[in-house]
Amino acid sequence: MENGLETLVKTIPKPVLSAIQALQNPRRFSIAILLLESGKQSLSFLGRATQSENVALIPQLNILVESGIVEKELLTRVGKEQYSYYLVTAFGKQLIEVIASSVASTRLPMLKALANPLRFALARHVLASGPISFSGVVAITGLEKSAVAAHLGKLEAGGLLEKEFSRDKESGEYSMYKATRAAKDVIPRLMLLDQYWKITREVKNIAKQEQVLATLREAIMGAGAATDADFCHEVLDLQRSLVDAMLAAADAGEKKAHAKKLA
Repeated sequence: MENGLETLVKTIPKPVLSAIQALQNPRRFSIAILLLESGKQSLSFLGRATQSENVALIPQLNILVESGIVEKELLTRVGKEQYSYYLVTAFGKQLIEVIASSVASTRLPMLKALANPLRFALARHVLASGPISFSGVVAITGLEKSAVAAHLGKLEAGGLLEKEFSRDKESGEYSMYKATRAAKDVIPRLMLLDQYWKITREVKNIAKQEQVLATLREAIMGAGAATDADFCHEVLDLQRSLVDAMLAAADAGEKKAHAKKLA
């Protein structure tokens, strides 16, 4: 029988987790930031900017492409020679901006902390349920104390959990772990980012895509401002249902327009 934390692990959006795991690498994170700031760029530009050979750069770019953070375009010039260009996707842009909203010194540690699904789930659990003692974490994870200490240490280093000293009535412990302000801002927004992944792949019309994305941005901003009490599955499910409905409407509109062209 699975515990509540294992259930939470299953609810973490796979595209978001995959992208976080890709970005936790300092080199890939710097490449993504460079592309976000400079726009679509060629492989040769990226090589010069990062002082990297293509043989070292291409595998890193491939991982960013596979995770949906970066998109690769092949352009054919005179002589039919193809050139590779890279740009950050709408999904990648939002993910980077969410992480970049935290203190600069905690960005990579935050990515490393959230790249582990159990730590991601634990941060969500504390955010939703309130402060928890060390023994409480041991109880809900079933892990050895040394492993729990390591996980909590990474969440602290990533600026997602912090210690507060107040006596827990059940365990008698004084050291409790609570969600930080950064966790309250970042985690709800990350939980909605899989919708960017869906939108940018299902809505082909750019104008309609932007309409849906604009609505989603409002939802994400609202989630970022949510209180602990507001952070619940029902809120996220409601927002996802809204996006699904908008996607269906956009798709129906595209099909109708296509039918008119054929008529």
